[in-house]
Amino acid sequence: QVTAQASNAGVPYVGIFGLPHPDFLLASTDPKKATCKDVIGHSVGVDVINGARVVALRLMLAPCGVKLDQVKQVALPSTATQQALISGRLTYGVLHMDEIPVLEEHGKPITEVASIRKANPKAHMVLFTVRSDRLKADREPYVRFVAGLIAAARWMKDPKTADKFADIAT
Repeated sequence: QVTAQASNAGVPYVGIFGLPHPDFLLASTDPKKATCKDVIGHSVGVDVINGARVVALRLMLAPCGVKLDQVKQVALPSTATQQALISGRLTYGVLHMDEIPVLEEHGKPITEVASIRKANPKAHMVLFTVRSDRLKADREPYVRFVAGLIAAARWMKDPKTADKFADIAT
């Protein structure tokens, strides 16, 4: 959001590293209520009003003609949203992909109603930006920064380093 605001003000930012696709999805615990139109009038677990999950919800509902004011936003931390979905207090929630196994382990099958990736294929989740004039003036540290991120991601995915990574992560 900061980058969008800066770009509207003419700040010369360029993206240098980011996740290829956001993983937000609008999920339902009831496979019979799994379309955008089914969500109208129902409560949807989000993070905070006007937070990232609300922005994602707006983007996911837009292609099917549903507006935010047609759903009831329930502001909860992600773990509370998961608990509300598990207990049946909520049917819908905006989730990250890694939250789905938690729900499924508790016997809640998850049906994807909509996803950011499908609603807006050009959307990104995280984007590191830099002023283009600073990148041009001193490119090497930025190149090393991105190379370091790539090397770290490869190291974390390597089965040979799984035990070491687990130790560090704990």
